[in-house]
Amino acid sequence: RNNVLLLTVTIIATLIIVTHAVDTTVNDDNLKQCKESNGSCEYSSTTTTSPRKVDRTNVPPCFLYLAESTIEGGGLGIFSAINIPRGVPVAPSDVVIQLHDLFPQKPRATNISLFITHYAYDGQETGGQYEGRLVYSASPGVGMLSNGHPALYNVLPHVPEVDEADLPRTTSPGAGAITHYHNYSYYAQRPIEAGGEVLLNHGENWFREREAKGVIRPGTLEAAKKELDEMKSKGETNSKKHLRPVEWLVENGLCLDNLREGRSKIPNAGRGAFAARSMLKGSVVAPAPVLQIAHKDVLQTEKVKVMQRSSGGKEMVVKGRQLLLNYCFGHPKSSLLFYPYSPGVNLINHSPTNPNVALRWSTSNQHRGKDWVDNWSYDDIEQSQETGLMMEFVALRDIHRGEEITLDYGHEWETAWNDHVRGWYPVAGAEQYTPSYVMDDVVTLLRTEEEQRSHPYPDNIITSCFYRYSEGKEEAQNIGGSNQNPSKRETAVVPWKMTRGLFELNNLRPCQVIRREKGVEKDEKQVYYTAVIRNRYGLNRAERIPKGETHIVTRIPRMAFRFTDKIYTTDQHLENAFRHFIGIPDDIFPEGWMDLA
Repeated sequence: RNNVLLLTVTIIATLIIVTHAVDTTVNDDNLKQCKESNGSCEYSSTTTTSPRKVDRTNVPPCFLYLAESTIEGGGLGIFSAINIPRGVPVAPSDVVIQLHDLFPQKPRATNISLFITHYAYDGQETGGQYEGRLVYSASPGVGMLSNGHPALYNVLPHVPEVDEADLPRTTSPGAGAITHYHNYSYYAQRPIEAGGEVLLNHGENWFREREAKGVIRPGTLEAAKKELDEMKSKGETNSKKHLRPVEWLVENGLCLDNLREGRSKIPNAGRGAFAARSMLKGSVVAPAPVLQIAHKDVLQTEKVKVMQRSSGGKEMVVKGRQLLLNYCFGHPKSSLLFYPYSPGVNLINHSPTNPNVALRWSTSNQHRGKDWVDNWSYDDIEQSQETGLMMEFVALRDIHRGEEITLDYGHEWETAWNDHVRGWYPVAGAEQYTPSYVMDDVVTLLRTEEEQRSHPYPDNIITSCFYRYSEGKEEAQNIGGSNQNPSKRETAVVPWKMTRGLFELNNLRPCQVIRREKGVEKDEKQVYYTAVIRNRYGLNRAERIPKGETHIVTRIPRMAFRFTDKIYTTDQHLENAFRHFIGIPDDIFPEGWMDLA
């Protein structure tokens, strides 16, 4: 888990931005039961049944906007309307959705290739590497909406929290229906001036590829580096080229920070989206740019499952559907899916009888796909490699700060959910499952391989270490190898070393504890471990231990270990997990897109 210092910084920084972004002019503190220690708040929904009138003279401004990017060819971008100090979150926290074994070479997977290439992240960056053999992360909000700059990037991601949101697989029909990865925040890497664009570090390849395709002007990358040098020479922290007047943002931008993550009061829903400020009937609660996915069947999954020894240990193919499906918009008469990726919208839950928002195509000038809605056919969208469609959530009535935002997902979704609840029962072995994050919270002393023979961990659990093989192999001592040909050594031993960036999630890999020992003298209160380091899926070539080599690392501190779930054992892989898209109403879904009618 995060060390104490990082946790403290996170709490303080989250409190700062929540203070900035919450409407303090309306007195509804009785609605808020806030638990800021984990960066999110829990709200009661008492106003859902009898909402109070919103004071129309005290509707607060917005602090985060979606508007035309300052990056040439960058489309839309995120802008701050307030000064953001270094180390403070730039936007409300959000969820991360892990997509496993999603191969773009599947038939009819053109739009998934677009999704992966331009919008998804390597699953290792968010700690999702154990969800499959090949994992991508969908990071809505800042992660997918922000543009990149290799030199002037001003935000960095933190570590998401992982938990089941009180939906255990033993008792809840909602188990596996929501992502466990949440409270994912991006922090200001340098001060951001009011009007400044939020920029990520997508790497130099992001610019090179767009230059090659003619999306942006050739030489943009070199110009960006020159711009950084000029800033440094002047002692500046922001480039004036990436600023827009706040007045212009208010006039032309779309508000992005009306929603906050919190724990939903709706049974089996887990987390939800809550109003960060009061909003008027008819106002846009949240814009929702969407990525089109041409075929629902692209989100089908196949996993090879090894049966228990009592069943012969045979392998069988288990078919399912990606968790992403639950967050997509769709229609029963169309193969199309649309994934919304603005802040907080993936947390909006279903209410069949008393929703406070409705879904519609965006009326904003920022909606560049209006012609798609009016004139394009299904075939046009299937073949398109462009994006531009935008929907929006509009308030059906006055919404008070602290209310949970809910949408009617449609009759088909409601029927499917009710059928799921009626037929649900826990999967076999549910009682024996223990989430890895629970193990991290309760286990301080790690068991050796020998101790686990008599006192094993739960079947779904393995231990993992933060370790870089590329750094340790040069210092390794050979044991049992050949002095004439050390590259073919059988066993290598190296002491663990703290290095810059080591605790980034992509450095987490399986390891097996073989020895435990106490420190000496001034270090006598510490416990150190010796472990055999293993490979895992997703490691780049430089980090893979060669076949035939046993790589042993000594003096590993407890803080460098994490318990992790074995591949395909978390709730999102449950065979009885609910899967269904969110319905787009008939009256706004274009008839030309109904290829299944």
